[in-house]
Amino acid sequence: MLATITGPTPAAPLSAGAIYFAHFKDNIPAGTIFSARVFVTGIAGNAAQYTIGIGAGSSVVPVNWATPLSVGTTYVIATRFDAATGTATLWVNPASESSLSVSATDAATVGRGLAAYAFRQSTGNWGYKVDDLRVGTTFDETCAGQPTKATTATWGRIKTLYR
Repeated sequence: MLATITGPTPAAPLSAGAIYFAHFKDNIPAGTIFSARVFVTGIAGNAAQYTIGIGAGSSVVPVNWATPLSVGTTYVIATRFDAATGTATLWVNPASESSLSVSATDAATVGRGLAAYAFRQSTGNWGYKVDDLRVGTTFDETCAGQPTKATTATWGRIKTLYR
């Protein structure tokens, strides 16, 4: 998955607890196993920055990106879930697959197939904007030529196909 996200400019520091806002859903009919959860966590006493992290499965403790992100700034984030190993990987502003990344592993997610990508609205003072969502089967297929060009299958183009 690749998307651009813009964090809010809050009047107060963001909630200190980790809140996930996006994830892959499994292919089991109930769709209850969420993989490659993307989390945001406020930094205590800091209204200008937050951290972003990744969790492979049901864990609510993400592996965080080492550098804080600034509120009101747009970032390109990419995530990958490897069902064979139960490993989820997160990149921020990647130039290629070998760019700096962080990973989390959860044995409970090994062997899970994926069926959808989902966003989650949660409580707390985290609001964000997402654009240029791409989902693919390889890093290059998803991330090449970021951000999304108007000539590719963007959401706007997909909507016109189904009107």
